Amino acid sequence: MVEQAPRPQRLWPGLVLLLAPAALIGGLSTSAEAQSCGGQISSSTAGATVTNNGCITTSGNSAPGDGISSSGANATITNTDSGTITTSGIGAFGIYSAGANATITNSGTITTSGSNAFGIVIEFGGNNATITNSGTITTSGSNAHGIMVSGSGATISNLGTITTGTGFFGIRIGGGSVATLVNAQGGTTPLTYSGRLACHLQRRCSVAYELRSAGGDQPNGEFDLWR
Repeated sequence: MVEQAPRPQRLWPGLVLLLAPAALIGGLSTSAEAQSCGGQISSSTAGATVTNNGCITTSGNSAPGDGISSSGANATITNTDSGTITTSGIGAFGIYSAGANATITNSGTITTSGSNAFGIVIEFGGNNATITNSGTITTSGSNAHGIMVSGSGATISNLGTITTGTGFFGIRIGGGSVATLVNAQGGTTPLTYSGRLACHLQRRCSVAYELRSAGGDQPNGEFDLWR
């Protein structure tokens, strides 16, 4: 399976933070009177706080099509339970983070439909990220995984639902590693996983469902988490 190559240079359309850390509040709250959606929110500032309480919709390809994009270290990115992020372009991610020590929380809805359009992405160099999903992540394009991690030492808690197209993964580790994985998704739509699950090999995972692999328990195998 061919993974999307890293994007070493990114242009930041829309709002960009260049000064001191600050809060970005994105999206336009939907109501019977106002049904419009805002565009991309992007930040290059260390320590930035980015929160989407409303609706973000993009249609561009690659970086300009990302819903929320952050390159600074120690960022806090939140898509709240009222927040929706929808992208339709090729390689257009729901949430993209390239800085170390990011904290990403999704309790709302992230939907992508383009090929290589991952729901949440931790880029190379984005080490020690913490990702919590208690909402819904849905991808339907080719090679579009729910969560893609290329940084090392990630902590992932999936308390919600991650759904992808046939043959692709809810969580894909592409060159990175996971230190802790908590999963509560099982039943008829189990979470699928591919990559290095260091915590499982060291028996330190908090996984709510049994880990199975047709090829055996491999360091870099393809695993499904079943109830």
